[in-house]
Amino acid sequence: MVGAIWVSLNRLAMQYYEFMYIRLFMPSKQFECLMVLEIERVDALFNDPSTNKRCRVEYPEIEFPGLAIVASRAVALRREILAWLIARTVMSNSSLSQSQERMSVLVVANHNPAVLLRQLLALVGKIEFSTVDQVAFEDDDWPRLTSAVNLLEGHEGIADEVIDGEPPFFPDSEARLKWRNGPIGLGELLKLINTQVAGTSVVVENYHLITDTRNHAEALRDLRNIAAEAGVYLYIGGGMTHWHEVRERRTVYLSDLAESLSEAVNVADLITIAYPDFSGDQVCVFDPRYSAPHKEPLSLPSVWS
Repeated sequence: MVGAIWVSLNRLAMQYYEFMYIRLFMPSKQFECLMVLEIERVDALFNDPSTNKRCRVEYPEIEFPGLAIVASRAVALRREILAWLIARTVMSNSSLSQSQERMSVLVVANHNPAVLLRQLLALVGKIEFSTVDQVAFEDDDWPRLTSAVNLLEGHEGIADEVIDGEPPFFPDSEARLKWRNGPIGLGELLKLINTQVAGTSVVVENYHLITDTRNHAEALRDLRNIAAEAGVYLYIGGGMTHWHEVRERRTVYLSDLAESLSEAVNVADLITIAYPDFSGDQVCVFDPRYSAPHKEPLSLPSVWS
């Protein structure tokens, strides 16, 4: 009797080890598909480098769904970059096929988002920002402004219910640009990210707009993981400390991020820090693919390219 039990236990043990060996060491279908995609990427780049623009450090866009941080001491710098991201996404999605047309960009803007909107109008309309900001339009600018307004048109949706004096945020699923102003709870933001179509970009103008973040490490972890799982590109703006301003060489480090964003160093898929230098505005890009940061003058390409 004891011998039979022992033989059965040995058989079960062998089956368990065989199952774990296959699961852990044999190539899975997922891995095979991933390998095929990577080989196709290498082949395409080798034959035509223009087919893929993401084979190098590219700020502020991330290559895969996840979390990217855009930080600066001056609000104007990060707003310029985030406005470019929004405009770039809108212009890219304007030429999508019918099966992809629901992909969009969802913006969570500051309480007073007027400047962000002006920068969007300038970028999409090919107008100088100062022209829109100071309302110094020439005759040729009016048609461009009209075109920009039509391209950026989006809808927040209409709701009868009112919460804290404001209607809840139910954006039109067909809108290319979805927009809301003011703070948003962490739970609501996670839910919005999780319900977006894969390929959608979500831009939060400033991290302080996200409320109920009692633990910043857990909040950033959850935001990044939910975004990656949903296939969403999440961009969050944030601040910095003042220490890089007093350094002789104006060098920036990851430790210069605002305290609330310090955990992003271990979580984010890309961190772009913009800062003024003696020679003009600069960017320092921390890409986890490489050990050394990438530094160059701040230069954003046209959203129409």
